[in-house]
Amino acid sequence: MASELVRMWAHRSIGEARELLASPDVTVTNQADKELQLLKLLELDSLVSEAFASCAEAERKGGARPARRSYSVSPSELGDGAAQ
Repeated sequence: MASELVRMWAHRSIGEARELLASPDVTVTNQADKELQLLKLLELDSLVSEAFASCAEAERKGGARPARRSYSVSPSELGDGAAQ
C-alpha cells in the first residue's frame, strides 16, 4: 500500500494534489474538515518553500544553515487517520 501511495503522489505538485483532493469525487464525512486540510496544504507548501529558500541563501553566503524550527501539530489538526 505504501508504494501505491508514493506512486500516486510523488510526482504531483501541491496544486495538482489540492485539485485532486478538492474534487467532489473525494468524499469526506465533514466538508469543513476537508476545506481546512486543503488550506493546510497551501500552508505546508509555503513553509517548505521558505525553508529551502532560507537554506539556499545561507549556503550562498557561505554561512551556516539557519537553526531548525520545530512545528508542533496535534493529530487532530492532521485529520482522522493521520495518527495511525
